[in-house]
Amino acid sequence: VLVVGEAMIELSSAGDGLLSWTFAGDTLNCAAALGAANRAARVLYLTGVGEDRISREFIDFCSRLGIDASSSPIVPERHLGLYWISTEGTDRSFQYWRNESAARQVLRSAVEVPPPGDFAAVIFSNITLAVSGPGAALLLGRIESLREMGALVGFDVNYRPALWPDVATARTAAEEAAAIADVVVASADDVAALWGDTAKGFCTKMASAGVATTIVTAGSGPVVALSDGKLLQVQPPAVPVVDATGAGDAFFGTYLGNRLSGYTDGDAIVRAVEVAATVVGSPGALNYLLNP
Repeated sequence: VLVVGEAMIELSSAGDGLLSWTFAGDTLNCAAALGAANRAARVLYLTGVGEDRISREFIDFCSRLGIDASSSPIVPERHLGLYWISTEGTDRSFQYWRNESAARQVLRSAVEVPPPGDFAAVIFSNITLAVSGPGAALLLGRIESLREMGALVGFDVNYRPALWPDVATARTAAEEAAAIADVVVASADDVAALWGDTAKGFCTKMASAGVATTIVTAGSGPVVALSDGKLLQVQPPAVPVVDATGAGDAFFGTYLGNRLSGYTDGDAIVRAVEVAATVVGSPGALNYLLNP
C-alpha cells in the first residue's frame, strides 16, 4: 500500500505550558492505522525528508509504527515542516511553518511521486494536493495510472482553508481527485464548507461522479456511507473526548486496512468507528498505537 503526503514535526502544549513533540500528519496517521488494521500489508509512506538528524529520526519513528518511509526522497538544505498545536480542553488551535519543507519541495516537483511498483492501494488527501501545488496534476496522473494497473485509490477530502486561496479552488481540487478515486472520505464539516451539502447529498453526488464508495463522518454523529448503491449508517459509541486529533485519519486507515483484508463495507466501517473512538480517548493522533 502506498500512502503519499506531508509528514511534519508536531509541537503541542496544554494548560500546564509544557511543550512536547512528535511526528504527525493526516496521511501519516492514516498509514499507521492501516498497518495496525492489516498486519499483512506492507505500508510505504512517501514524503520529502532532509539530511538532518530529525529526518532520520522520522524514518525510525515510521519503522516503529510498521511503516516504511525509507524511499522518501532526500532534499538537501530542507527539513520537515513543523506545526504547533495548542489545546485547551477539547478546543485546539494550530500554527504552521511548512513553506520551505522537504515534503513541499518533493510533492511540487512530483518527479519521484509515486515510485513505480505494484500496489494494492494508493492513498492521498486534499492536503497532499494543496502542498503539491503545481505538481498536483502530475501526481493525479500518476495515481490514475496505478489505478489502471489495479490499485484501489483512496482519497480523503480533509479541507484546510489556510492551504487554499479560496473555497472554489479547494473544491475543484477535491472533485478532480474524487474522479480517479474508488473510495472518498470526508467529514460533515468539510462537505458543508466545500459543497454546502448534507452527508447523504454528498454521497449521492459522488456516486453520480462514478465513486464506488463515499463515507461521511460526523464526530459523535452517525457515519453515513453509500457503497455500490447501498446506503449505510453507523452510530459511533458515546465516549469521553480527550483529544480528537487524528480520529478521522485513524478511521480512514482502519477502514481501508479492513477493506483490503476482505471485510464488507459495513464491518470495515464498524471497526473503523471503534478505533476512532479509542483515538479520541487519549492525547495525540498516534498515542493509541505508541502507548497502547
